[in-house]
Order: sequence, then structure tokens, then C-alpha cells
Amino acid sequence: MAPRAPRFGVLVMELVTGRGKWSGEEVEKVRRSVRDGKGFKEVDFRMKDVGNERRWEKEMVECLRVGYLCTAQAPDKRPTMQQVVGLLKDIRPSSTSSGASSSSFSGRMIDPK
Repeated sequence: MAPRAPRFGVLVMELVTGRGKWSGEEVEKVRRSVRDGKGFKEVDFRMKDVGNERRWEKEMVECLRVGYLCTAQAPDKRPTMQQVVGLLKDIRPSSTSSGASSSSFSGRMIDPK
């Protein structure tokens, strides 16, 4: 089985921080920030201004935590991709109280057209 979780973890880190082409040192820097409870410092500043809601920042830090877990040095400490999907869904569970499914990131229906 291919080690997908580490690559996905780096992808998540790239998306949340707005930085690309990561080295091992950069991954470790973000892992250290997350481990020390300072992941918010790594979130792309453009995301921090979304709607002036602290909730977005918390969600981005939670996404960084998923990246942290996926990039663990020991393969047996990394989540499976099925577990990763569950972790991401838990960051903002969909509300189905209205009977309609919603996007877990936008909070509204996405028209595929």
C-alpha cells in the first residue's frame, strides 16, 4: 500500500498555510507549531480575515492537526485515509436538520451545474 497519508498531510499544510514546495524542515516547523499549540501562527493570513470569524481560524488549525497526524515520522502512528476523512468531517459536521445536505466547508448547497 502506498503511503498516502504523509503526502496528503503535506498537501493540507500547503493549503492552510498558503505556502508550497515544502522541504522536510518546513514540515517539521509546522509540526512543531501545532505540537506547541501555536498552529494559528501558520494559518495563511488571507484565511484569517474570512468573515471576521474566529471559527474559521479554529477550523484551519484543526486541519493543520490532521496534517500533523498524517506526517508522523512513525508509519504506525499515521491515520489511514479512511480515518483522515473522518477527522476532516469532524472539524465541521454537516447540519442536516433541514433535511438537506450541505457542504461541510461552505455551509450551503453546491450546485454542480
